[in-house]
Order: sequence, then C-alpha cells, then structure tokens
Amino acid sequence: HDPQGRMRSPESVVRAYDLARWLAGLPGVSRVEGPVALHPDITLAQYRQIFAAAPGELPPFIRDAVAQTASQRLMVLVASTPLRAGSTEARELVRTIRRTHPAVDVEVLVTGQTALDLDLAEAIGRHAPLTVAVIMVASVAPTMRKAARPANSWQASQLAPMTNTTTTAITRPSLPICP
Repeated sequence: HDPQGRMRSPESVVRAYDLARWLAGLPGVSRVEGPVALHPDITLAQYRQIFAAAPGELPPFIRDAVAQTASQRLMVLVASTPLRAGSTEARELVRTIRRTHPAVDVEVLVTGQTALDLDLAEAIGRHAPLTVAVIMVASVAPTMRKAARPANSWQASQLAPMTNTTTTAITRPSLPICP
C-alpha cells in the first residue's frame, strides 16, 4: 500500500516482483499470485514493460489481471498455503511475512483469517488491562456505596435530615407553591 500513489512506478514493480519471489520461497507457501506473478515464465523486464504500457496496448487477459490487482496506491499479492488457518504454522508464516519481508518503501499489509486472528488477539491483549480495570471498578463501586452507609442507627439518624434536606432542595422547585 502506497498512499502517495507510486505503486505502478518502475521501482515499485521491481520491489513487488522481488517481494513475490521472496514470498514464493517461504516454507509453507505453495503459490503466489498477483500483477507481478501472473506466470513463472514472465521476467522482471517483461513486467516492467507491462506496467509501462498503456492498458489498450496489452492483451486483454493481462490488462484485466493487472487492473484487478494493481492501482496507483495498492498492489495485491496473494500467497496461498496448504496450512490450516489458525494453526501454529500458519500464525508463524504470517509473523514471518510481517517481520522479515524485504525492505520496501511502501506499507506491506498481511490479511487473511490467520492474520485477523493474530490482530484480534493482539488488540485484546493490548486493551485487556483497561477492560479488566473498568469491569473491576464497575463491580466494586456498588460495594463501596454499601460500605459508606452508616454502621448504626445513631449515625443513620444524623445523616437522615441531611439526606432528606438534599432531596427536598432538589425537588422543591417543582412543587406548587400554596399560600
């Protein structure tokens, strides 16, 4: 992903081609598809020509394949794997791609069921302390209000007029005034 819109530049085509080849070489990856991985016999020089050409100059099947997977801001590479989604091996593959992909000047986003599971687990782990704190405060607050109640009837009688006065002061303006 390149928010500056340089994905179809010659330099980006080279980086995407290298990334596709790197992905294909990872253990657990059975196939890579995308605008720079249309066919194993197409060379880097040919991909550069494809991206430099006007769309009307390209054969329809190549034009359509590139148009569906590459724009000025985004290029999609699909790495297929026989690994079961969510398995330890699949999670390791996602982590490997995210942490060790070749250096590129664009953002590399990894998606899919396993990536989503990892992202969700990370988000829960990151926000769990705050969530637990909120739940604890919410469950302890009613107990604290009970603890603030008077311990004996004398304390209750001392607080009662103040409580009633406060309540009356709040509700009195809404009462009709009678002479």
